[in-house]
Amino acid sequence: MFGRRVLDFSVILAALVAVAAAGRHSLGGREAPLVQSWAEAARKWFFASFSAAEGKAAEDISAAFGLFNLEMARRVSRMPRAEMRVYAAVADDGDALNATLPDGRMSRSGSHHGVLLLDPFPAARFGHPVLMFFIDRGISEKRCNTIGGKRLESGECLQVARKNRCPNLMAAERMGGQNNRMPRHRVHMHVRCAINFIPLVRSAKEAPVRTNQRGGSVGTPEWEQRLTCRDDIPGFNNACPALRDAESTRLVECDPLRLNSQRCDFTHEAAKTKCNIFQTCDHAVLLSGGWNRQMSDSQSLINTLAFYEMLKRNGFSEENIKVFFANGLPADQSRPHMYSAVMKFSLRHHLRTLCETKYCADSLVIYLNSPTRSDGSPLLWDLDNNGEADTNEVYTVREMLRDIQGCLSRRVIMVIDQSYSGEILKAIHNANNLSNVIVFTSGTGHQPAWQGDFTAHWSRAMHRNTCLHQIYEDSLKEVTRSSPSLRDTTSGEATRTTLTGAPCGAYGRPSSDEEARQQYEGCQNLPSSIYLSSVYG
Repeated sequence: MFGRRVLDFSVILAALVAVAAAGRHSLGGREAPLVQSWAEAARKWFFASFSAAEGKAAEDISAAFGLFNLEMARRVSRMPRAEMRVYAAVADDGDALNATLPDGRMSRSGSHHGVLLLDPFPAARFGHPVLMFFIDRGISEKRCNTIGGKRLESGECLQVARKNRCPNLMAAERMGGQNNRMPRHRVHMHVRCAINFIPLVRSAKEAPVRTNQRGGSVGTPEWEQRLTCRDDIPGFNNACPALRDAESTRLVECDPLRLNSQRCDFTHEAAKTKCNIFQTCDHAVLLSGGWNRQMSDSQSLINTLAFYEMLKRNGFSEENIKVFFANGLPADQSRPHMYSAVMKFSLRHHLRTLCETKYCADSLVIYLNSPTRSDGSPLLWDLDNNGEADTNEVYTVREMLRDIQGCLSRRVIMVIDQSYSGEILKAIHNANNLSNVIVFTSGTGHQPAWQGDFTAHWSRAMHRNTCLHQIYEDSLKEVTRSSPSLRDTTSGEATRTTLTGAPCGAYGRPSSDEEARQQYEGCQNLPSSIYLSSVYG
C-alpha cells in the first residue's frame, strides 16, 4: 500500500512539473523579440533622459536610474548596446513575478509581468551598478505616468526598479535645493540606492518551501531563479558568463539547515585551527562568498585556486590555508577541501584564534574575492534561498575588523580583489588597534573589481624575492581597469619585506631561494624560552 502511494505521488509530481514547464514556454519564439523590445526601450529611455539634462538635473537622472555618479552615467550613455548584457524574466500567462535583492527591499516590489536587467559592466564583479526595470501589463497611460513609468508601444508600462525608501530620498534631495547638508551626503545616498546585484526573481505563485531554524522563510531552490542571462537578444552582448554546473551549487556542504549533524561539523571548531607547539607558522584565510550560482561563476573558482596555488609555492602548508568558498566543495585532485562560506561562525573563530594566540601566526594572509555590498561587506551564500541576506549570510566590515583587531601575528596582509574594496580601506584608516595590517585593494572608493585582473597579478608575482611594495608598484602598471591601492598601518616597514617576511631589494641582503625556504617560509622553530614565556607569561 505504501509503495503504491509513493508511485502515485511520483506520477502526480511529474505531471505537475510537465504542466509548469509547458506554461513557462507558452510564449515560444515570441519571448526573444519581446525582451529585445524591452531592452531597446529601456536603453533609449535612459539615453534620452540623461542626454537632455545638465548640471544637477543630470545628477538626478543618473541617481534615478541607479547610477551613483555623473562619470559613470556619462560612460553608460556613450556605451554601444553590444557591450550591455541582458538578463530578463517573463511571467507565464496568468502568473506574475516577484524580485528580491540581497542588500535591501525594493520599492513597489509587488508582482510584475516582467523583470529586465541591463548590465553595462559585464566584465565587472558584483556588486556594481546595473539598470533594472519592471514591466507591467494592464496599466493605463495616466497611471503609468503617475508612477514615473514609460508607456511602451505595446501598451506595457516600463518602470525603473528602485530600492525601498530611495524614491523618497531622491525627492527630498531635489526639494533641498541649495541646502548644504544634502550635497554632503549625496554620494553616500546615491551609492546606497544603486542596485548592485542580480535579484532573485521567482513566480508569485511559489510559496516558501519551509521555515528555517532562525524562524525565517526559506525560498525556492536556486534552480527556480527566473531571471536569466539572454544570449539571444540581437544587438546586445551575447556572451553570458560561464557558470559552475547546477549540481555543484544546488546544495551546501555541511548545511546547518539540513539534518546532517552526524556527518558534518559546522561549529566554531570546524576549521580545525592549529597552532603548533614551539613553532610560528604562516597562515592564510581565503574567502570567496559567491552568494548564488549566478554570482559564483567559474571565474571566482579560478581566482581562489590561483591564489591558493601561489601560497603553496611560497611555503604555506596546505593545512594552514583555510578556504571558505561559496557553498563549499569537497577535495579532489585539482583542489583542496573548501568550507562553505556561510560557515561564518567557524571563519570568525579561526581568525580570532590565530590572532589571539601569540606566535601562532607569523604572516597571516587574508584574501577576499566575494560579491560585495556598497559598504564593502562580502556576501557569503544564500543558505535559505530567499534572495535576501540576513546577518548570518554577510560578513560585515565591522565584524572583520573586530576579528583582526590587536592581532598578535607578526603581520596581517590583506589582498582584496572585490568591488567596493576602497570602503574597507577607508574603514581600516579610521580603525584603532590595527598597527600591523597591510591592505592591498583592487580599487579605490566605489570602483568595481574586474574579473581576475588583480588576483592574476598577485598570483603570478615572484614573491620569494620581491618586496610587497614592489608587488604593489607593479600592480599600478599591470591592472589598468581599476586603481589598486595600499594602506600600510606599519608606517611602511612591513612592505619592505616579502610575503613571508624575508628581506628583499635595497632593505637587506635578499635571501637565496634555499634561505627563504628554511628561514622564512612555512613554519619556523621558536626557542623554548620564548614559546614558554608566551604560554605561562
